[in-house]
Amino acid sequence: MMRSVPQQGMAGGVLLVALAYFVIQSAAFPFEMRPDEYKAVDTYVGWLSGDVVRSTEAFTRLLLLITNLSITFVLYRLRLINMQTLVIAALWPMTIFLFSKIYWEFFVFPFCLVRHDLTVRGELAFIGALAALLAMTGEANLAVLIMFRMVLVGQKGGFPILAPLAFAGAGVLISVAMDAGVGANLPFIGSHVARFSWTRDVVNPEYSVFETVAIFMTSFHFFTLHTGLWMIDAAFSILVVISIMCFAGSFQRLRANWAPILAFACVLCGLTEVTHAFQNARYFFFYLPLIASIAPPASWPIVGGLGIAHVVFKAAEAIWYG
Repeated sequence: MMRSVPQQGMAGGVLLVALAYFVIQSAAFPFEMRPDEYKAVDTYVGWLSGDVVRSTEAFTRLLLLITNLSITFVLYRLRLINMQTLVIAALWPMTIFLFSKIYWEFFVFPFCLVRHDLTVRGELAFIGALAALLAMTGEANLAVLIMFRMVLVGQKGGFPILAPLAFAGAGVLISVAMDAGVGANLPFIGSHVARFSWTRDVVNPEYSVFETVAIFMTSFHFFTLHTGLWMIDAAFSILVVISIMCFAGSFQRLRANWAPILAFACVLCGLTEVTHAFQNARYFFFYLPLIASIAPPASWPIVGGLGIAHVVFKAAEAIWYG
């Protein structure tokens, strides 16, 4: 019984941090919705109420959050998400933001929390479930997650270095083909990669891997507004990484998880090499179980404290620009 008291205290603290994230984000941040996001809101509210009624944004965000928490709980009970990832997810301000932000792909994010140490059979079953969900919804972000899990299967099948490097290399070759004007003629994938001609030629023709790394690192802890104060996000991202790595055991955990980290890096760079866009960390939210596998429990209070500070700073930014 005595040992359960600290555990209950920790659980209470984690829940309070997550609740604080939601309250501050809902109250302080102005969220601009694209036309497809309005459609998502109408569709989702219609599913729940039987009638399309545009409710207050905070209430809609609460519905999305409850749905994603329910999906997460089911995945946890199926032992697809471990406790360490649940804790880090609750302490990571990006989680609550994505779980409740009115994105059409909002339901994808809980599946990004699935552990990366599944067996090959477990990976294939999970990929099959994701493929079925992709077929039903057409949500392209599921395809990104499927590609990452397929690289993990390749690693677990005996190719821990070759599988991720082959994926990154394929991205480079596709990019070269698109530059040569023959990308649309590639078998099986030509029509899909041709869609990114506009992002490559107009939006970001001067793409570089360093740009991808910079944008990812700037947005992987928390982000909201696209203003000149992106350095706030960058500073907190650097702080949280340094804070985690300062604790004993973190480097050992990093070395023990080098294979999925390599897989993640190659998927990130390989896909952005093709698209020259979609570099924001929300498209690759399956990095969070990797963070959880590295961060020792002793670092959790600091992770939560930095998360609260980051959200407060961004709330001040939102009020300033509001």
